[in-house]
Order: sequence, then structure tokens, then C-alpha cells
Amino acid sequence: MSAQMNRLGIQRIYGADGSSSSRLYYPSPFFDIASTYMPKTVRELFRWCEYYYLTHPILHQVISKLAEYPVTDLVIEDEDQDLRRWWEELFNDKLRYKAFLVEVGLDYFTYGNTYVTLFFPFIKYLECARCKKKFNAEAILDRWTFNNYTFNLNCPQCGHKGAAKVTDEYPVNIERMKVGRLNPHNVIIEGSEFGQYFYFYHVPTSVTKEWLIGKKYTVVSTPQVLIEARKKNKLVVWNKDNLYHLRRSTISGNVGPYGVPLLMPVLKDVFLLQLFKKTTEITLLERAVPLRVLFPQAASASGGPIELTQLNKWKTQLEDTLRRWRIDPGYIGILSWP
Repeated sequence: MSAQMNRLGIQRIYGADGSSSSRLYYPSPFFDIASTYMPKTVRELFRWCEYYYLTHPILHQVISKLAEYPVTDLVIEDEDQDLRRWWEELFNDKLRYKAFLVEVGLDYFTYGNTYVTLFFPFIKYLECARCKKKFNAEAILDRWTFNNYTFNLNCPQCGHKGAAKVTDEYPVNIERMKVGRLNPHNVIIEGSEFGQYFYFYHVPTSVTKEWLIGKKYTVVSTPQVLIEARKKNKLVVWNKDNLYHLRRSTISGNVGPYGVPLLMPVLKDVFLLQLFKKTTEITLLERAVPLRVLFPQAASASGGPIELTQLNKWKTQLEDTLRRWRIDPGYIGILSWP
């Protein structure tokens, strides 16, 4: 006799005579079906938490309130009214600090990690290969195309058509500076707990598709270093001086430098709740419009259509009726037997 058990905890026992049987087997008192679906990596865990935040009505409201509650108005005190007004406009109107802090809190409680950075204003210039004239790419959108990660310029000055040299220039303009967040799905942290950590950014495929289908405003607003990194299929090493990693405190486990999401302890219970909801939904759908079948009545107690029907035909007819009913609950089946 031998036994095998799959990842769902179902053990199949094989006898010496070739027979087999199965049973649900829990190797540990802490093991359940939900354990087989628990995320195996931190990045996979992010997807689960993101899904439940967006779809679960209770978890969504809890996280939203946790993110909004600690954010208060900013008080700026200075004798110079013009200076005070300038700082208020900068924080309230341009940086939108209150809304931004709420967004930071949403990432913090949903993913357990928030990556805050400063985005400095820049202008993308295209330089003609012949006359060496530079043009603001945003000002001449109809004079260039972006194909295979290359800017092809139709020079407005000399008329030359060909690949252009691309440079990003960063003018000093504090009023156009923005604070932003990096998507935790695209940030990879490497390093050792005995030393320092390094942050790498992976340009998402969704952004690359927008470049390749010709969305010029997306190309113009993307730093050239990210475009070059995606072209070479490499990661971008993010400057640690321009990145603040806010992470939820946790025990020293196997998550490494990442914080643990607030939702992780309730994933099993939410899974069980979703299972109950799914069971209730199936029951309601079946009971709301019951299966209706038309059939001829037997002529006598000892005879009728069923005695003249082959079992394989009966099985085929019944399966077809059930299949059609699941597609259209209003379907009325017609069978040859009561």
C-alpha cells in the first residue's frame, strides 16, 4: 500500500490490488485550504492586498479612514504675510500635500510600503543630426515619431529626416517640482540586513505599450534614462537621496527589507468569507429561477417512456438540458421521461 498527497491536502491511497481511495488530510492543526493559496512572495502578496482593498467594502473603508485620520491642516507662522502666503500656495495648491499624504497612507496600509520621491521638472530636447539645432519635443509633436525606442525627427529648420539625439534638461523651478509615489509593484530592493539596501525601478510593460503605440505626451513626460533602461531591458538604480521608503514595522522574518501589509493577517478570513458568499450566490441563482422540465406522463405505473429510453441517450439529454439551463436560467427543458 502506498499514499500520495497533493497541494490541496487530498491524500490518495493505493492498495496492493490496484484499488485506490482518497481522503482530505491535514498534516498540521494550522493547515487549511486557504493555506494552499497564500502568496509565496512579497510581490504576489501586494496583488492580493490590492485586490481586496479595491473590492472588499469593509477593508476599503477601514484603510481609507486610517489614511485620512492623521492628516491635518498645515500651520505656517511668519511675520511676512507675502512669504506665508507663498508657502501656503506651494503646499496647498501646487504640491497638494493633504491629498498626497492620504495617498501615501493608502499605500502604507495596503502594501505595507510607500516609496516617496521628488520629481523635478525637465524639458526633452531633440537635436537634429545635420544642423545641430535643438528643439523642444513638446512644442513640435507633429515633427517627430517614436519607433523602436528611437526619436525620428523631421527638422523644422533644415528639413533633414533621421534619428535625433535626445537630452533632458532640468531647469531650476521649485514651483513645478512635484512629490510623487513609486508603484510598489515596480520597486525591487536588494541588499543585506548587515549593510545597506539598494532600490531598483522596473519600468512597467503598460507604460512601454503606450510608448510603442504612439502616445507622444507619455514619451515626452518620461525621463530619458527610463526609456533607455527599458530599451536595454535593465533596471534603473534609484538615487537613495531622492527616495524615502516608509515601511510598516514587523518582525524579522522572511520579508527582508519590505514591510508587511496591514491586510495580511485577515487574508484567510476574507478568503473564507468570499467562499461563503460564492456558495450563497450559487444557491440564490439556482433557487431564483428553478429548473423547469416538460415531459410526457407515463401511461401506467409499470410502463412508460423511461423503459424504452437507452441510458446513454438519457445521460446525453440530461447533460444538454443542464448545460443550457446554466447558460439561460429561463430555459425550459424537454425530456422523454418523467
